Amino acid sequence: MDRQRTAWIDVAKGMGIIMVFIGHSSLPKILSDFIWAFHMPLFFFLSGWCTNWKKLSPKEFLLHRIKTLMIPFFIYSTIVLTIEYVAGFSNILLWLHQGWQGYALWFIPVLFMASFIARVINIFGNKVVIICEAVCILLGASLRYTDVTLPWTMSTVPYATFLILAGWQLKSFSSYIEKPRIWIGVIGLVITFIVSHFWRLDMAWNNILPIIPLTIGAFSGFFLISTVASVISNRIKFLSKILQGVGKETYIVLAFSQVLSMTIINCTSIDRITRNLIVIILLVAIKYLKDFVNSHIGFKLLR
Repeated sequence: MDRQRTAWIDVAKGMGIIMVFIGHSSLPKILSDFIWAFHMPLFFFLSGWCTNWKKLSPKEFLLHRIKTLMIPFFIYSTIVLTIEYVAGFSNILLWLHQGWQGYALWFIPVLFMASFIARVINIFGNKVVIICEAVCILLGASLRYTDVTLPWTMSTVPYATFLILAGWQLKSFSSYIEKPRIWIGVIGLVITFIVSHFWRLDMAWNNILPIIPLTIGAFSGFFLISTVASVISNRIKFLSKILQGVGKETYIVLAFSQVLSMTIINCTSIDRITRNLIVIILLVAIKYLKDFVNSHIGFKLLR
């Protein structure tokens, strides 16, 4: 059971990170809006689902997150900024002040802050968690409504904290995922499509209003992807292995897919399909380079 649960989670991450990749390419608006309805909330939900909140004290949890999230973040950010500088579109001063903004790497500092806040909240038990979830939603919506934009995408932290806490609570529905019910995926597809037709969720800019339908769309998208991921991990083993491999490399895709694509666009005039193939090849090469570095230094510095 544990192995199967891990399998569907990695498959879901693989599906999610592929959607991050194609969601930033030139898609018809109807498909782009559909993907954006849930592709980033999915990772916050899964973070809450996968975290053992009682395993580490808040201090130990903070240190663990610094090691696994923030150290690789600053290493990869340095590399990406260098690539941008060489390609001629880097603005280091803006980055120092504002962070990554629309780049997918915005996700990492937000995940770091939101997960630590969720860990602190988790100390106080379920009743307090529910109250804090409501506070997080109201705060996130208020920041959006008043058009308050904090540096480094910190305006998104309250809503991200809610999603992480909600992901932890979603584990009570694990039986509906590990033994997938197709009707749940179908309902998730329909609801997400309807929501995305009227409103677009963009967590990078804390565009989360109207918050109730967009949150419903995020939840329904989670159940859609988790159902499909569980079906794949149960029944399509070769595809499951591919997606699990992709899911374990989400950090690499978040860090480099956009800057590689932008660099190719800036330096060449090749078509979109060829550009995407080159980006995929380069991401695979970076993955093996990362593994090589980790193996030679003797510990997992890069994620």
